This record gives sequence, C-alpha cells and structure tokens, in this order.
Amino acid sequence: MIRSDLVTFLYGLLELEFMKKNKKISVGHKRTKNWVISFGFLNGLWLAIGINPHDIVMKSIQPIINPLLAQLPVLVRSLFVILPTIITIVTLALIYRFGGTRGAIAVFLGFIGGLQLIAFPVTGMLCVVTGYAIGVTTFRKR
Repeated sequence: MIRSDLVTFLYGLLELEFMKKNKKISVGHKRTKNWVISFGFLNGLWLAIGINPHDIVMKSIQPIINPLLAQLPVLVRSLFVILPTIITIVTLALIYRFGGTRGAIAVFLGFIGGLQLIAFPVTGMLCVVTGYAIGVTTFRKR
C-alpha cells in the first residue's frame, strides 16, 4: 500500500477544520474529494505508474534519520516501521465510519480508476466519476 496516506489523513483533518469556519462548502463534498480522489485515485495511479512516494521520500531523508533512529530504543524504532500501516488502517476505518459500505465502494472505485487510467483511460475515468458520485451522495447523508 502506498504510504502517502499520512499526508492525505492530515490534509483531510486540516481541511475539515477550515470548513467549520467556511460554511459554503459541504463537509460531505470535501470528505468525498479527500478520500475518493486522494486516497483512492492517487494511490491507484501511483501503483499503475510504478512509483512509491513513500520510498522516494524515505530515500531522500534516510541520511538524516538513520543516525537519529540508531540512538532511539527498539520500541520507538519499531513504531516508525509500523506507523504507515497504522495510518492506513485508521484511514480505512474512518472511510467506513463516515461512508459505510457505499463509502468503501466509492473509494475502491477511485482506486480502480487510478489503476486503470493509463491502460484504459475511458474505463479509469468512468470508475473515478462513478466513485465520486457515489461518494458525494454517501458522505453527504451521514
């Protein structure tokens, strides 16, 4: 699984805080945009291209982090290893909490759309648009 989930998760929290102050945009519309497009579509697209953003970022900051991690206890080092998995599980749980089965289907369609975009652009865009439409109606009702 692509580890850009932390960025998506934090961005979603910041955007929800912004929306509380700005009532023009519905919360359901923003949640749909964040989860279907960011989590689903972009992860599928990165997988289709063959790029793992987590690996690229970790390779670039590895010379800085390795000396710091060597000084930390084993428990803290293991937390850094399992943190991306925990964030992915929390994100999927939030998607299910706010959207239920229909929300999970919307995100899955976004993922399939991103995955198919390069090989089959029409099918990919159809999946993304369908997932987005399902997501807007699902997240708005909850």
